[in-house]
Amino acid sequence: MKSISTPLNCSLLLTLILVTALGCSNPCEDIQCENGGICISGICECPEGFAGELCDSIVQTQITYSDSCLDQNSITFDGYDYNIVAIGSQCWFAENLRTAHFANGDPIPSDFNNPDWGELNTAGMTEYQTNPMIPEVYGQLYNWHATTDPRGLCPSAWHVPSDEEWTQLELYLGMPEWHNDLSGQLRATGIGTNLKASPSNSHPWNGTDSLGFTALPAGGRSSSGQFLDNQTLSGFSQGTNFWTTSLDTVTSWPNDRYWTRKLLDQHSGVYRDPWTAQYGFSVRCLKD
Repeated sequence: MKSISTPLNCSLLLTLILVTALGCSNPCEDIQCENGGICISGICECPEGFAGELCDSIVQTQITYSDSCLDQNSITFDGYDYNIVAIGSQCWFAENLRTAHFANGDPIPSDFNNPDWGELNTAGMTEYQTNPMIPEVYGQLYNWHATTDPRGLCPSAWHVPSDEEWTQLELYLGMPEWHNDLSGQLRATGIGTNLKASPSNSHPWNGTDSLGFTALPAGGRSSSGQFLDNQTLSGFSQGTNFWTTSLDTVTSWPNDRYWTRKLLDQHSGVYRDPWTAQYGFSVRCLKD
């Protein structure tokens, strides 16, 4: 017997094909969740600390101000008044260190050419591009040896922070705990924006400066002596690094490396990177 096709039969067949096709499609195929989010049924399920359609924004912690600076807003060191700021239970310098002397009064060695800078195994300091105007805005650059010199790089009752103390700051600002051990990659979207100076600051960057930390793109100096990022008083470098005193014990390197925190012009988070002791980076002092 011949089967007879009818418009109704064709309509039913087309409906079945469409239903089957729709039932097999993946609603997460074109969705890329960020910061460890997982797409379920077309919706990003975000880990603690992140929100947004793609988990691309950090949940801001309510920032409260404490008396960790004992109601002080500045401290004098080596003839200069530094602004300080209370963030959580910590009290930080609100500008980069610019001193040319250790706390005991000894001068910090400086004026090194490129080869000599890279061979230093003792404390050293440099002005960016040897421009004496730069430290007035961006501070000096110090190698890691200067940060741990027993003569003291910071004032009495202050010190160069450890990796753990920088992590404490990041956690206070809302970084998820599972980011603690991340290195070489962006940590906690949005935190860097809070730390960077704003476009309305007298010396601007592209952050919000919501905490008064006022980070600036100070550049750096490599272990070969070359200056990193083209910094001028009329323009930005790409970013800045801050030393910690802590050795990277996670990765095996040919030469010891020490943790820093890096902020970049094009990113809103914070990088945790290890560098050799001969690099020159910025320093922020932290109250004991």
